[in-house]
Amino acid sequence: MLSPVEGGVALHTRTDSLAWFARQLARLPFDFEVIQPAALRDELRRQAARLQRLAEAE
Repeated sequence: MLSPVEGGVALHTRTDSLAWFARQLARLPFDFEVIQPAALRDELRRQAARLQRLAEAE
């Protein structure tokens, strides 16, 4: 569900896989803020670290 908030739009959703959802968020062409759950921010960090390792691999 999308709802208007000051300065943008809030997405309220559910998922069975935070890893999958983090990958979907990473595909977005714009910045976003994760309000909750904190576990989603953790998963985004894991995805970012993985991508960083892949980018630095020779």
